[in-house]
Amino acid sequence: MKRLLTIAITGLALGLIAGCGGPADISTGTRGPLADSAVISSSTTEAGPTPESRPVQPSSFSASCAFRYSPETLRDRAFAFDGDVISVEMRVDPNLPIEEGEKPNLAWVTFKVNQWFNGGESPEVAIWVDPHTPGGIWPVEPGDRLLAAGEYRWGNPPEDPLAWGCGFTQRYTPEAAAEWTAAMLDTQ
Repeated sequence: MKRLLTIAITGLALGLIAGCGGPADISTGTRGPLADSAVISSSTTEAGPTPESRPVQPSSFSASCAFRYSPETLRDRAFAFDGDVISVEMRVDPNLPIEEGEKPNLAWVTFKVNQWFNGGESPEVAIWVDPHTPGGIWPVEPGDRLLAAGEYRWGNPPEDPLAWGCGFTQRYTPEAAAEWTAAMLDTQ
């Protein structure tokens, strides 16, 4: 029973990490604090494999989704947009204890926003994208086009936006963008 309770609490904590926060406006595109960053790439001029041809990196991180993706649950996210990746920097999370010698483990991704569905107006925004969350979008590289939705970690908008996995952040397709547009029109 004690082990089952520990597993349940751990699962709940992971779910909260993957999907917690409250609505707020990220239209300022404010960058979060930098802690031991490593720029992976900030140029979109190099030709590389297309997002469809790159293999999805399997994750050893086991987490469940706090919410199941649907148009209804998408509407409830603090932010949602269609954007092109400008740069990806791997960083150590400044809100968690840092072990000596710890390597950057979370991506800070800057986007050129093509369309806001919810939560912003800025033409550029930077958000956290966890490479370990379920959803099949990793690796993310400059030039990739994503539909991204999520919440604010630690309840600190707009400095700490986190893209949710589990379908809330996905590679752009015209069909998915049309679904997102329709979902947001239903709220008006």
